[in-house]
Amino acid sequence: MGNGQAIALGAARQGAGVAVTDIDGGAAQMTADMAAETGVASYALTSDAADPDACETTVTWAAEVLGGLDALVLSTSANRLARSNRTTQVYTRCRRWTFRQIT
Repeated sequence: MGNGQAIALGAARQGAGVAVTDIDGGAAQMTADMAAETGVASYALTSDAADPDACETTVTWAAEVLGGLDALVLSTSANRLARSNRTTQVYTRCRRWTFRQIT
């Protein structure tokens, strides 16, 4: 179990709805299905965290399906972002877009 999945399942066990993304859509769906077993709303989306443009789409989608965001966890493979050579760009853009959406 990876960090992102553990965080999503922990939040679900505490009663939080979760919106899960992964570059592997099957993995995202599996985590969402596991979260749904706790009785919360859960959603899955295939998304590439190494793509800065995907951040805006992903955060907007999560806010829409969950009816707003109370918290956001960005958990991704450091190796994947390092290979993309855009780690700072991705996180800065995600953070900026997220705060605009939440506030």
